[in-house]
Amino acid sequence: MESKYKTIKEIGEGAFSSVILALNIDNGEKVAIKKMKKRRWKDTAAQAEISALQKLHHENIIRLLDVFREDYRSFLVFECMDCDLNELVVSRQGRHLPDTVILDITYQMLNGLDFIHRNGLFHRDIKPENVLIRRHIMPNGDNGNSSIIVEAKIADFGLVHDLDFSRPLTDYISTRWYRAPEVLLNCPNYSMPIDVWAVGTIIAELATLHPLFPGQNQIDQLRRIFEVLGTNTTGSWYEGAVYARKLGIAFIPSRRKPLHTVIPEVSGALTQLIDYLLVLNPANRPTAQDGLALVQIARHADVWAYSNTDAGTSGGNNKAAGC
Repeated sequence: MESKYKTIKEIGEGAFSSVILALNIDNGEKVAIKKMKKRRWKDTAAQAEISALQKLHHENIIRLLDVFREDYRSFLVFECMDCDLNELVVSRQGRHLPDTVILDITYQMLNGLDFIHRNGLFHRDIKPENVLIRRHIMPNGDNGNSSIIVEAKIADFGLVHDLDFSRPLTDYISTRWYRAPEVLLNCPNYSMPIDVWAVGTIIAELATLHPLFPGQNQIDQLRRIFEVLGTNTTGSWYEGAVYARKLGIAFIPSRRKPLHTVIPEVSGALTQLIDYLLVLNPANRPTAQDGLALVQIARHADVWAYSNTDAGTSGGNNKAAGC
C-alpha cells in the first residue's frame, strides 16, 4: 500500500472495515481506502461489494478506483466526498435545509437506486451515513455571487444482494430506523422496495433534522411506523398481518394519519413525496423510477443550484463508502 498510497489519517471505523484518507502518490489525488477486517481475500462482503461496484458505473454511485490485497486483507479504494447525509443533518444545528436542496439530493438518491435496481440488485443498507455528498461552487457571472451544486452518491455496498432468491437473505440488514416493515416482520424474499422505503425516511429526516421513526428495538420500530401509517394491514397488506401474528405482535387497530399532522413543519411538496414512498405493502410501494417522476414535478427541473449563503454542508471531512 505504501508504494502507491500515502496514509493521511483514519476517518472511520465500522464492524467489518475501517476507512483511511490517503493520497494517491501517482496523481496527488485524495482517496478513501476501505480496509476489510477479515484476513482473507474471499471475504463474502468484500467480494459482493467489489462485484457490484465493478458493474455499477453511474454518476450517483460511489466510484471504485482500485482493489488490492495485502496481508490477506481486501483494500477497496474510492473517490473522496465531503461528508455524508448524517453529518449534513448534524451540521445544520437546527437550521432547516431549503426544499430545493432536499429535492436535489432525493432525485440523485432515487436516480442511483433506479440504476442499481435495473441491474438486478438492491442495496439493503440505505441510510444517511451511506449517502455521500460533495459540493461544487459555481460562479454566477460578474456579480460576485456563486451557487453551489450538491453531488450525491450512494455508498457502502457490503450488504448488496441480487434478485436470485436461491441465495438466502441474511437476518441483519440496514439500520433499524430505516428498515422497511417487511424486514421488521421477518418476511422472506424482500427486495427492491426496502430501498425505496429507506429513501422516504431519509427525506423526512433531511426535512425535519431528526429521524421519522427512531425505534428503540424491533417492536418499538414497528409500533412507531404503525402509529403513523395505521395497522389496518388485513385489507391493504394481508401478508403483513400474517407475519405480525407469527411474531406474536398485536397492535391496537388504527388508521393512517395525515402525514402533515405528524411533520407539520415540512412543506406540502416534500410531505406528499414522503407519503408517496412510505407505503406499508411492498407490492404497492412505488419504484425508484416512480419516485423520480414525482420529484421532477416537485422541483420543476430547474433547481439544481442554490445560494451559497445556505450551502448546507460545512465541508472539511473526506468520506467514502463504508465510513
